[in-house]
Amino acid sequence: MDAAVFWLAEREGRYPPESTPRFLRGWVGLLDAQDSFACEDASFAWVAQAALASSPAETARNWLRSAAVGDLISWKVTGYLEVPRGPDEIVFPGGKDATRWVCDRLGRTFLTDWHAPSLQWELAYIRSPGDTAARAGVDPSILDERVSTEDMVISEMCRRLHTPGVRDVVDAELRAEDLIPSLGLLLKEGRLDDARSQARRAWESYPGNPDFQLAYAFCSIPSDRAEAARILGDLEASDDRVRATVTANLATCALFEGLPERAAELVAEMSSPYPAGDVWLWDPVAALNGRAEVRVDSVDRWVQRLQLLGQST
Repeated sequence: MDAAVFWLAEREGRYPPESTPRFLRGWVGLLDAQDSFACEDASFAWVAQAALASSPAETARNWLRSAAVGDLISWKVTGYLEVPRGPDEIVFPGGKDATRWVCDRLGRTFLTDWHAPSLQWELAYIRSPGDTAARAGVDPSILDERVSTEDMVISEMCRRLHTPGVRDVVDAELRAEDLIPSLGLLLKEGRLDDARSQARRAWESYPGNPDFQLAYAFCSIPSDRAEAARILGDLEASDDRVRATVTANLATCALFEGLPERAAELVAEMSSPYPAGDVWLWDPVAALNGRAEVRVDSVDRWVQRLQLLGQST
């Protein structure tokens, strides 16, 4: 879609080709090679949706599967989009949600990966395809390439009443898949209150989601142990890893309260061997000294640090 902006700007003489960022030139060349794009009244919406449904999209998907990490990072960060763009060059005529719907429809196989508003657009399209396509500003012949049913869409919408899809917005513009990394960044920066507020808003949006419930409890430990312990006690652990994480967090509450013996008692009740994999935890040594230092660690290594703390005291 970004290449479509530059391709049109070059074609209309608004932007010299040599000024197009280097990392975009190959993608603009792909669009330039499409004979079907060479119509006189091509718009951004038309070019973008046509690219998403033709060989450039398949080239992009293959590139994503094989590109070096450095290339992927530079695509997102280095020299990003220096050409001025108006709203009509960023989204389809139907707006941002319509643009997401088209991208989800043409680029994502499973409804579980769609943004929530895309499901609403899809339902409207199933009921009234012509009017919905016109409202979105999309060529109906391109949308005809994929078929979904009303039952499929409604089933996915019902499922999300309890569990969000990865691309559902859970706080402002923050998606479910980005919540934990965002909280981690805030905690690493020492913005504990902001992290707790963000986690709370996500949990309030989806109170049935145990991941959000655990995230809010975790972020509450430094400032409100009673609230954190209450939430952790209400959490229904789905597997051994979650149960171990909940116990470690309850032990951390005890450490912040200056009760290392109680923390050791809780940990002693945990089943060994501990589940593999890293989770977010508060450093036990710092917690006993009243400091909130977040760690990404395995439960096993965290327990070892707690046990060493007991030996030293």
